[in-house]
Amino acid sequence: MNIFKNDQFDVIIVGSGPGGGSVANELSKREWKTLILEKGCGEPIKGTATQAVSMATLPGKNLHFTQQMVGLMHGTTVGASSVFYYACAFDPPYEMFQTYGIDLRPEVDEAKQELPVAPLSDDLIGPAAGRIMDSAKDLGYAWNKIPKIVYQSKCRPNCDKCVMGCP
Repeated sequence: MNIFKNDQFDVIIVGSGPGGGSVANELSKREWKTLILEKGCGEPIKGTATQAVSMATLPGKNLHFTQQMVGLMHGTTVGASSVFYYACAFDPPYEMFQTYGIDLRPEVDEAKQELPVAPLSDDLIGPAAGRIMDSAKDLGYAWNKIPKIVYQSKCRPNCDKCVMGCP
């Protein structure tokens, strides 16, 4: 049975994470009829290694291999795949959207006012990231911290459970 057979939508959003959720929130304020499509299973994030591994290693869904047998993984969960990417907060490709007459800057600025977006403080940089940072600097590369969507005041130094879901 197709539950959407006779439904009409103003917009369809793919993904219910920070991006899709923000777009859905904005469109709901404008009373647009919106459909969100999500691939994740909807299981709440528990912050355990077992759950993280099970959500990120499903062959053909989350685990893919290149011809050289390099494993590429991505997490799939409802509205929380940013957990698997340590809550990175990249700006959208403004120029690409601008070619379609869309200026996302006001919405991104609004989201940055509502969300805790900032580079991690030095005391929250994990040991592995610290070694990579030191190596890059020793080799003469510029090292810039990536903005994160994190309530840093609630973080514990050396916890390193971001990838499994913040406890």
